[in-house]
This record gives sequence, C-alpha cells and structure tokens, in this order.
Amino acid sequence: MQFKSVKRLIGPLLKKGQYWQTVSISGVETKPKYYFSDVQWVLLLISTIVLLKLSKGISKEIIGYVI
Repeated sequence: MQFKSVKRLIGPLLKKGQYWQTVSISGVETKPKYYFSDVQWVLLLISTIVLLKLSKGISKEIIGYVI
C-alpha cells in the first residue's frame, strides 16, 4: 500500500528532473542525442565488467570503501 503512494509521488519528480536536465536558462529544451551521457556509458560499462568478472559479487570491505 505504501509503495503505491511513494511511486505516485516520485514519478512526477523524476519526470520534472529529466525535463530540467534538458532545458536551457532561456527555456529552450534541447533533447540529448543519446539516452545516456558519456559518463553514464562509462559507469554502465564498468558495472557490467565487474558483474561479469566477479561471480560472487563485491566484498563488504570494497562496498564500505566505495561508500
């Protein structure tokens, strides 16, 4: 029951956040050429490599260090 109310509140917040990422200060919206930015592609690639290389997952020590 609580998940539906959180989902209902977060949905418009995410949509407006994506809108404000693409609009300039003059109010002109420019859609990105690709869905992900360059940094997001690099992070996606790194996470895929880690997922494939580490079959047991990441240790608690590494997670604590990253956080």
